[in-house]
Amino acid sequence: MMILEAETTGTRSLDPGARIRLPAGMVGLPEATEFELVTSEDSLPLMWLRSTGAERLSFPVVEPGPFVPNYELELNDADAEILGAAALNTSPLVLTVLTVKSMAPQKATINLIGPIVINRQTLVGKQVLLANYERYSVEHPIIDETAEVGTC
Repeated sequence: MMILEAETTGTRSLDPGARIRLPAGMVGLPEATEFELVTSEDSLPLMWLRSTGAERLSFPVVEPGPFVPNYELELNDADAEILGAAALNTSPLVLTVLTVKSMAPQKATINLIGPIVINRQTLVGKQVLLANYERYSVEHPIIDETAEVGTC
């Protein structure tokens, strides 16, 4: 097992136009294996993982670190080997798929159980199922609606 911690210092995206390879595809989409990360300073932390294949699939993604302090990814040995995690000189790019239900942004959630982990050096990634999945949710809210709102 290998344990990684998602960065909380903000987005360190990849070079524009960089091609990310997910050799195993994404869950339910094994044929979607090549992507680019589309970012805009105006829309951060929201980014788009867009396939370069014929279907041109796009997924809204965010880095989980700013939303989930101490988010630890426990990778199984096979996933760590595919990602070359043991040889990483820099922390990997961790992305979580963002879901907005009923067009209500305050209900947006991220999938913490199945993050996309990308080796920043090789640009090879994998959507993994965390070995410590029981600590997290596939529908983690990014806005805490239980937090008290200040009054004037």
